[in-house]
Amino acid sequence: MKPPSPETLKKDSAAKRDTLLHKKDTSVIKKQTTPGYTLNLFEESDSIQKILKADMINEDQVGIYYRFPTIKPEFIPMNIPDIPGWMIPEFNVTRDSVFLWLKNTGKDSLYLRLVDKGKTLDTARINLLKKSLKKKKTDKGTASLVKLKLSTNMPDGRLNQFKRDPVIIFSYPLSGQNLIRILLVDGKDTINPKLAFTDSVKRKLRVSYKWKEDRPYRLIIPDSVFRSINGHLNDSLVVSFRTHSLRDFGSIQMTISIKYPSDYLIQLLDEKENVLERKIISASGKVKFDYLSPGKYKIKAILDRNRNGRWDTGKFSKKIQPEKVQYFQKIIEVRANWDIDESWEL
Repeated sequence: MKPPSPETLKKDSAAKRDTLLHKKDTSVIKKQTTPGYTLNLFEESDSIQKILKADMINEDQVGIYYRFPTIKPEFIPMNIPDIPGWMIPEFNVTRDSVFLWLKNTGKDSLYLRLVDKGKTLDTARINLLKKSLKKKKTDKGTASLVKLKLSTNMPDGRLNQFKRDPVIIFSYPLSGQNLIRILLVDGKDTINPKLAFTDSVKRKLRVSYKWKEDRPYRLIIPDSVFRSINGHLNDSLVVSFRTHSLRDFGSIQMTISIKYPSDYLIQLLDEKENVLERKIISASGKVKFDYLSPGKYKIKAILDRNRNGRWDTGKFSKKIQPEKVQYFQKIIEVRANWDIDESWEL
């Protein structure tokens, strides 16, 4: 057997060595990656209840504003007798503010001790003279009594009868009324509509009727039909309005899929993020907002873990994250006589 020649051996060895070096060089080149992290920050809310403001708003009307919704509030007068009926409280929906409608205190100032759940939160001195409107001067210089003011929930003279009835709103709670004198004109017919107060202090009166589409109506309210708790009477008023046609409105239907069952607050918002409507769901399904005026809307979802009906922030000491909030990925434009269907996975 003939041994390989030196030249061939050198050539083969060099080729193998080059190949090994090449492999070694390529094997040490590694792609460097940096892990990414997302840090979520939140601000804890102060859990201590307190009075934000207490002041006179109008004659015999005091406004008190709290940091949180009240549980069992009390209003204890310190410079007038604490007898039943000295005032009428009117809370807002969330119970974090209240109007106190005063009844003949006969004082220039009101001293109050403000209590919630048996604990004194604060004391307040409220000047009852700075916005006194008991009398006003006419052009002839004589004094005239202030009238009870009436308004409605139809500032533009149009009624969306598919969602609500007309409501008469009074500037003060009522102590008396003669509802039989109120008339509704429907074409050639004049009737006494069905009337009912919607609140305990008698500041909102609903007018019910079988409203017809795209039709004009007139609500006639004679003078002195209503008397407020401080003796004010109303002037005569004629409210002219027109109902809508069904084709004036559109709707939004969301098919919502929920990965993990829980309570969600689904909110319909306008472009300025004012909450227009709210639905509560706890499982996958359909949510519909109907009879909507043409315009642009947003949809917002809040994971309501504690089922209190509102968004809550987190608490660092208890390792509780804020409740999760999601927005639907696009603004929805509603058109008249148009139904929109969308899908959303939460």
